[in-house]
Amino acid sequence: MDDVRRVTLGGKARPVSEPPLGQVRRILKFYRQLAAVTGDDDAAAQERFKLVNAILAVFFGAMKLGRVTGAELSVFLNAVPDICGLEPAQAGTNTQDVDDFGTIYAHLAAAFGWDYATIDSQVKLSQLRDMSDYMKRNPPTHQLVAAYLGYEYLSPEEKMRRFFQQAISRN
Repeated sequence: MDDVRRVTLGGKARPVSEPPLGQVRRILKFYRQLAAVTGDDDAAAQERFKLVNAILAVFFGAMKLGRVTGAELSVFLNAVPDICGLEPAQAGTNTQDVDDFGTIYAHLAAAFGWDYATIDSQVKLSQLRDMSDYMKRNPPTHQLVAAYLGYEYLSPEEKMRRFFQQAISRN
């Protein structure tokens, strides 16, 4: 399912594939930093340049891209979320909490016995969506056992709320 696309940079069509989760994490970090850069001064321009180069390096490593035009760069940067397998954010959603990679990695490690390095370098978001649909219909053993035993995760806030509800109801 390796969907190779072509993007034009430096006047040449270059192959680019969906990156694994480790690279997506780096790209998201750079994108957030890029979005936070404000101003039109030289310092802001240099920061943007640095971050765009970091994103290009994730995809192309040390490959010489030649003279990349502004239009080519704009098309590429707009295509990056789709190339990465990211779905567009819905209006009104909080995108700050969308990338809880720690929970994703822990779930994959528990469900499949993979180590984090394997998840980081091999698993892609499109594959994760495919696995997620499958695991909804066929839950991993640890989830079935937890459900059988009646385990329910409660956040610290929910535990506190329930504690006080029980204390109040006893009086």
